[in-house]
Order: sequence, then C-alpha cells, then structure tokens
Amino acid sequence: MFPKRSRLSAAEVKEVLAKGKSLKVGPYVGKYLEGRSLLGVAVIVSKKTAKKATERNTLRRKAYRELQTLPLPAQGALAVFVRK
Repeated sequence: MFPKRSRLSAAEVKEVLAKGKSLKVGPYVGKYLEGRSLLGVAVIVSKKTAKKATERNTLRRKAYRELQTLPLPAQGALAVFVRK
C-alpha cells in the first residue's frame, strides 16, 4: 500500500479521469496526468468486476502491490481500474 500522501483524493481522481491520458496493460486500464509534485496513485475496482467488498479489497491490495514493484515516475497522478 502506498502512504496516504501518495494516494489520490476523490476530487483528484475525477480530474485525472476528465483530463488524463489512457493506457491498457493486461487486466488494468489506467489514466495518468502529469503535473502533480509527488506521485499520486488510486486503484478502483467496480462492483461490476467483483460483487463482494472483500473481493474488491483483495483485488485492490494486489494491484497496489504490483504497482509498487513497477518503476513509476516520481511525479504525476495515476488512476488504475481493475478489470477481469
């Protein structure tokens, strides 16, 4: 899990979704936006993907773990959607 200062707020996620650029890698669809001083990350798992909250939380934790192993830039905002 990323520290709290490295996670995006709801308003920042909406901004990334509105203005960001898209990318797709495997089961993940991401939107990123440059310009934030520190890297901000949010992982979103919809009810359409997993009905139970425990399943959504498990998928979210796995995605955060995988993101920590990637070489991410030091600046910007990244919103990641998990798809099955």
